[in-house]
Amino acid sequence: MANQAKTNIDWIDTAKGVCILLVVLHHVIITSYALPGVELSSAAVKFEHFHHLVSIYLAPLRMPLFFMISGFLVHRAVTQYRWSDVAQKRIYNLAYLFVLWGALQWLGVTLVNWAGGSEKQLTEVTNALYSSNPAEFISLTLTGSSSLWYLYALPWYFAICKLLSSRWPLAMLVLLMGHFIGQTFVHDWPTKSIIANGVFYGLGCFYGRHLFSLLSRISLRSIGLLAVFGLAALSLKLLHWEHFLFTSLLLVSISVMGFAFTQSIADFKMLRWMGKNTLQIYVLHRIFIEMAGVWLAPALIKAGVFDSSAAVTGWYALYPTLATLGVTALSLFVWRLTNRGPGVFLYTAPDFHVRAARLSTLVLKR
Repeated sequence: MANQAKTNIDWIDTAKGVCILLVVLHHVIITSYALPGVELSSAAVKFEHFHHLVSIYLAPLRMPLFFMISGFLVHRAVTQYRWSDVAQKRIYNLAYLFVLWGALQWLGVTLVNWAGGSEKQLTEVTNALYSSNPAEFISLTLTGSSSLWYLYALPWYFAICKLLSSRWPLAMLVLLMGHFIGQTFVHDWPTKSIIANGVFYGLGCFYGRHLFSLLSRISLRSIGLLAVFGLAALSLKLLHWEHFLFTSLLLVSISVMGFAFTQSIADFKMLRWMGKNTLQIYVLHRIFIEMAGVWLAPALIKAGVFDSSAAVTGWYALYPTLATLGVTALSLFVWRLTNRGPGVFLYTAPDFHVRAARLSTLVLKR
């Protein structure tokens, strides 16, 4: 039983490691992948198309799985602990990191663009990190229009689940309604994603133990569940309803089965370690991707590297994978360098309540 429990924990960390790599890959593809003004060979066009398809078809998986695991990990905080015991970690800490790193990303990207002499943002979406002034940054941050929208969404999801924990079917109904409203009526990023992904967090929180236990082993019941999700997704597709709920549930379920099975026969220590440190990668990686898009690619173009068709093909074939690994490694390296002394407050909020209590204790002892 102890080994089985350890395997269950390990596959979750492995899944989180894969999810954060998929997030980085997606951001690499939509920001720093293109080579402006460079003529593409037919092979380069095919590689470019392939990577964009990968990013599109993995969209129903990467964030829903991330949110489902996040919900699963807060089950006890939602159902067993008091607000006063969990508010620091689950709400205040996440809000602090969202605001802090939103500001750091905005300043970092502004500096990168200034140093690179670039006035054009790498993506067309409305994003706080591309704000032209403090007022715009504050406005976009308050509405969650940020590359850090995952951190913005988590406290809201937690609050809904916690407030309705004694009536969890109602919590799921609220989150499910949000999903269909987001998918049907909301078109702006990331508002659409924030509203639509709460249902996966709720599923992880209230059903995750049973769902993950069922999917952690191949059986008639788990295969039957896959069939239900698959038929539901196909039915919506045939009815031309553009809702990814059942598609996501199908992909998440298949992934959980795959992660649990592979973890039982092999140990992916690096992925597990990355899965335990996703926050650091998440908050840091975008700045380095912007550096690649504003500094690296233009410098290589200017140096004539892509005058060769082979070099262009090589870029479009290998860059997404190499950039994902390089940016991830660089993010972890910077975290290791900065996560000491006052730098720890870059990754966790100061606990003023605890510090005040300790200070009061010291004063009373004197």
